[in-house]
Amino acid sequence: MSFEISGLYSLGKVFDPTSLKKSLDTWNQKGHATTALTTITKLEMLLEKAVKLHFKNKSRKLMDKLFDYRGPAGSFSAKIDLAYALGAVSQNSYETLHVLRAIRNDIAHSDIEVDFASTKLDRHFKKLSDKTDREVTFLASAVDCIIDINKKLEPLYLAQALGEYKKKS
Repeated sequence: MSFEISGLYSLGKVFDPTSLKKSLDTWNQKGHATTALTTITKLEMLLEKAVKLHFKNKSRKLMDKLFDYRGPAGSFSAKIDLAYALGAVSQNSYETLHVLRAIRNDIAHSDIEVDFASTKLDRHFKKLSDKTDREVTFLASAVDCIIDINKKLEPLYLAQALGEYKKKS
């Protein structure tokens, strides 16, 4: 699978496109379930970072309480909703993230093996694209969300860096 990605940031650090391509190729060799679960886990981590950057009180104790799996921001769905409410994702990414979440949930919680070609996922993929290659559609949709999130985060990273610089001066 050829995948050209540049200018991405992952959790606040520049994400090397070659490294990302290697990761995608490795996940794809392990199957669709691994691709879906791993991709969504990475997206969820980035989304949590995006949400946390908007908070004023960032004490570790409070963050642990909020983002604990039982906390109000513990689920992927809650993180998506919070990110959208805070302006950390566009409406298009908000909708796409919920579709990707639904795909991940159907794959992860199925009694039978589900892959991207499964009819069980038809309703989700219809919301994403008309393309026939669902694996590419899934990954491209995730990458589009990553790009959107990072565009929204860049000013926050800059403000954070300037704030830290001012403290040192």
